[in-house]
Amino acid sequence: MRPDEFADSLYRESPPPTLYHYTSLPGLLGILRSGTIWASEARYLNDSAELIHAFNLMTHEVRRRLAAAPGADEQEVLRQFGEWIEIRSARGPMVFVAAFTQHGNLLSQWRGYCPPTGGVSFGLASAHLAAACASTNFALGRCRYVPAEQVPLITNLVEVVTAFATRTGPADKAHPNQSYHPSFALSEEAILRVAVLMKNVRFQEEAEWRIVSRAVSDYVGTKISYRTGASMLVPYLEFSVTNMDRVIPIDDVIVGPTPHPEAATESVQRCVAQHMQRKHGPLTSQYCSIPYRSW
Repeated sequence: MRPDEFADSLYRESPPPTLYHYTSLPGLLGILRSGTIWASEARYLNDSAELIHAFNLMTHEVRRRLAAAPGADEQEVLRQFGEWIEIRSARGPMVFVAAFTQHGNLLSQWRGYCPPTGGVSFGLASAHLAAACASTNFALGRCRYVPAEQVPLITNLVEVVTAFATRTGPADKAHPNQSYHPSFALSEEAILRVAVLMKNVRFQEEAEWRIVSRAVSDYVGTKISYRTGASMLVPYLEFSVTNMDRVIPIDDVIVGPTPHPEAATESVQRCVAQHMQRKHGPLTSQYCSIPYRSW
């Protein structure tokens, strides 16, 4: 199996019928007006260990294999892969993700991804999201949190990448100490697409599904946008979530904790209904009813 085939296999799992995206009220208006969701570069997300967690797991697996490797050739491939991982974990190509979840009304999501008194989550059919991905360079995949899932996947990933490097052989034009690095570079997109689905177990409650881009190396020619974060500029790509009628087919809207639940829910419902140009249909709106007070 090639590294890209292994990465693709993680994105074939069927998601639940509806996936939810949490955002602020200004964020909702921006999404409705533009028809797009912002997919941020993985290294700039709220979880400061994005990608690093998966690369640490890979490093551990490489060291385990290196200690048991019987032959000099196998040892050399593993040694170089370990060095390559250390270099590329922070400086590799960009990969962009947009977060969805199976749960549309989760307190940790309201607190983590929405401002106090001004958050919403809206549900989209996973079939619609999958179709939107199919027409772009994105794919929809489920995040893995527990070691029982992560370790076998990382073990297989290291096996596939090092086997590919062994079949490809050392590059004549590369320095002898980095002769397998060109082969690892050919596997880098697959490595990133697997790594971005590995999250710390402490985030397990989120039950996150991600829209994941292909790797982006050309940061000049690619149409990357930037927004201001708390301490840095955050790169992002726009991902279209509109249908053939150029509207976002929202199935469900939930308003987060607010001191004015009835008015807030009604205005959000009317806004989304106007966007979809219908008063009735599958769209439902409700208040979260969580007794959490942030005001």
